[in-house]
Amino acid sequence: MLHAELREAVYRANIALAQSGLVMGTFGNVSAVDRLAGVCVIKPSGVPYAELTAEHMVAVSLETGESIDGALRPSSDTPTHLELYRAFGCGAVVHTHSEYATVFAQARLPIRCMGTTHADYFRGDIPVTRALTPDEIAHDYELNTGRVIVETFATGGIVASETPAVLVANHGPFTWGPDASKAVEYARVLEYLARLEWRVKAIAADAPRPGVQLVDKHYRRKHGPEAYYGQMTGAVLWDLDGTLVDSGEYHWQSWRDTLSREDFDLTYDRFLASFGQKNDRILRGWLGEDATVERIERLGDAKEAEYRRLAREGGLEPLPGAAQWLARLKHEGWRQAVATSAPRLNAVVMLQACGLEEFFETIVSAEDVSVGKPDPEVFHAAAVRLDTPPDRCIVVEDAAAGIEAARRAGMRCIGVSSTATLDADIAVRSLTDLPADAFARLLSARRA
Repeated sequence: MLHAELREAVYRANIALAQSGLVMGTFGNVSAVDRLAGVCVIKPSGVPYAELTAEHMVAVSLETGESIDGALRPSSDTPTHLELYRAFGCGAVVHTHSEYATVFAQARLPIRCMGTTHADYFRGDIPVTRALTPDEIAHDYELNTGRVIVETFATGGIVASETPAVLVANHGPFTWGPDASKAVEYARVLEYLARLEWRVKAIAADAPRPGVQLVDKHYRRKHGPEAYYGQMTGAVLWDLDGTLVDSGEYHWQSWRDTLSREDFDLTYDRFLASFGQKNDRILRGWLGEDATVERIERLGDAKEAEYRRLAREGGLEPLPGAAQWLARLKHEGWRQAVATSAPRLNAVVMLQACGLEEFFETIVSAEDVSVGKPDPEVFHAAAVRLDTPPDRCIVVEDAAAGIEAARRAGMRCIGVSSTATLDADIAVRSLTDLPADAFARLLSARRA
């Protein structure tokens, strides 16, 4: 059965949800995603918690919602979960009908942030959605439930990663997080806060709200670049091509052959000068600013299809030291992501060909950002997905544009290149040359 590790994690989270007392009967569900594989795993529909096994968890396509394998039907709430994954970039979603949170949902009342207990987890009130229209209920009800959640955050200017919970009017609560255990934790805290809010309203309905300064202080001491509560952990954001895997020859061949069909003579030096950039920027540099969007998209798509063919047929191997460092960092508890200018399909092909996909929680690719390196957007996006502030992220790169992007993101960086000297905090010719304490040293230096 596919995706065994993710199924096990989702199974354990569903059992933890049942044991928490937040659900009864077959109410509620937990799901989690593997964005590299494009898969969401979720509890099956209508199966009692006491009868669940890891094998019962259902794998569906993150893009289409179609079942990938398994004999059971996925939860009827699956379209809601998928909409939240698409909009919020989270790693797991939880839905319950816990008593007090559902009371507020049915009353169409938000759970106000009335003190530091709330602010330790959520940066502001837990919002409540508008009611669904009759048409939204009649057609694509579960999908529209997800859409009204996304709408609530968009119109309210609420950041989903800072307030990872919502009350759906006349329905119940949803929470989300970077992984299944954290999303369940948010669901438990949400129910506790709902009980507090109920009691505050009972004894002092007009009690004054805490000041913004107090709320922000308690939120920021646990979240973001100013966090200092608890033990420090870190994340490693890996560039892919040239850092973990060398498929430069396939890129050269695919660009050369694609452009030769356009009577464009690409030199190897021009190819090297563009390496690591997004295709639209590369092609505008080669073809000129008057190149049409349609032409750029057509040539970019043709090149990437040719690249993937070459990679699949010719095979790929991790660069020296890559697999060893990935395994070591995972064992030590570091969170890891791929942050690449490559299209997602390319990244997936490369990681699968090298057997490296198991080490990464998420991948941020060309489709996820509007501007490529040296803009820091790709690294900021990866840090948000890993729920790790920039000052606790370490970037590993092989190109000057990537090093610049890391610095602009406020992150320490390691440069790996056998052909150039990179202006990184630590620069080595190969990952095998990295000191054993390299990552820990950089994290400590950043904190100092």
